[in-house]
Amino acid sequence: MDPCHYFEGVLRSFSAADGYGFVRSEELLTKYHRDAYISAANLPDGLSCGAHLLFSLAFNNKGQPQCRDVLSVDTSEDDARSVDDLLPCSFAFQACVGGWMRHWLRSARILSWNLLAPAYCSGSFFKDVDPEALRWTRRAAQIRHVLECVNAGVLCLQEIEVDRSPSELGLGRYACVHARRPPRSFGLRREDGCLTAWRPEDFELVRHQVISFDDHLKKLPVWEPYQSGNVALIVELKPLGSPVGWTILVANTHLAFGEEKEELRQLQLSLLLMAINDFGNKHVVLCGDLNSIPGSSVHSLLRDHFFCSVHEDAELFAGEDACVTASSASAHNNHGYAEIIDYCWVRRGGALVQQRLALPTRSWLRWELGGEHIAGPVPTLLAGGRWPSDHFPIAADLAFWRELPGVSTSQCGQRGTLD
Repeated sequence: MDPCHYFEGVLRSFSAADGYGFVRSEELLTKYHRDAYISAANLPDGLSCGAHLLFSLAFNNKGQPQCRDVLSVDTSEDDARSVDDLLPCSFAFQACVGGWMRHWLRSARILSWNLLAPAYCSGSFFKDVDPEALRWTRRAAQIRHVLECVNAGVLCLQEIEVDRSPSELGLGRYACVHARRPPRSFGLRREDGCLTAWRPEDFELVRHQVISFDDHLKKLPVWEPYQSGNVALIVELKPLGSPVGWTILVANTHLAFGEEKEELRQLQLSLLLMAINDFGNKHVVLCGDLNSIPGSSVHSLLRDHFFCSVHEDAELFAGEDACVTASSASAHNNHGYAEIIDYCWVRRGGALVQQRLALPTRSWLRWELGGEHIAGPVPTLLAGGRWPSDHFPIAADLAFWRELPGVSTSQCGQRGTLD
């Protein structure tokens, strides 16, 4: 093998816990019928799955290809053009109720979105996704574009790597606080967490609280099964120009993942609701990836605590007409899922949903993402590089007041479709 010869490939998968990954090179795949192994020691700092690499070749004692002398390839021009590949979303907002402007003290557009942290964006999990679509710099360019289109005053983001510069996602003009997830049980540091951001020309921070669910659940007699590393963040904001002492409360969380973790999610949500109640504020918004579908015990718990989802009516539809916020074709042993698991909830009597961002339907996503059979799973949102996350954002314009003007948030309009 010519030592000066370099191969080009894409980092298809990588596990920080295992300390290695694999690079997809069409040239090597044709010749050796496998991806090339790469160790963490040979991977340039800051790179994640989807990164373009140049590397020389070595072989282990089994004759399998391994990467050496690895260099990263600049993809900034391709990343900037990736916004042209986005799903044809109009980012239209649907009117929910008429206006009683005289009752409103302040309205705000609030967005909640699980961004899919680079550490979890691996080809070993997203098997139906082109490795190119996993590249963080590409996805960041698309995320910036979506955030600019929605133009929210308050952002609740989950799975965001909190040490990265906010300007990477176009958040330089926002003030923000974050809650980092705790280290894994074997000591590996987690880079992601929840981040809440707001425009300082519209709001000022009164106080905030970080909740690590693991710390609270350690008080249980048997607590090890309940350690998931999930967190929540409660932020109290004062709209500039509002009456003295008048504030809104924004809770941002990401509950435990896994179909078998519903009991744990209930415990986590109960802890969050108790913390919210301690603030004594009726103007409450609760956002995040709850990893629970409508009708679940977590969903019912929120309804029982006088909260209303801004997409309450859309959650009633099923089948191909059902709205979804997340999809993965490879989940559940390749049976896939396409469901609503992300939410924005408002406390009844504390806010009025003025309008909301329309959600995609299963049939629309299946068509746009190239799904062929209605009986098969909806393709993963990331598939084909047409969306930067496996989640769709939730967003709504919420009007706040001191006295309820007699209109329930359940009067929101018909379920949404995308143009």
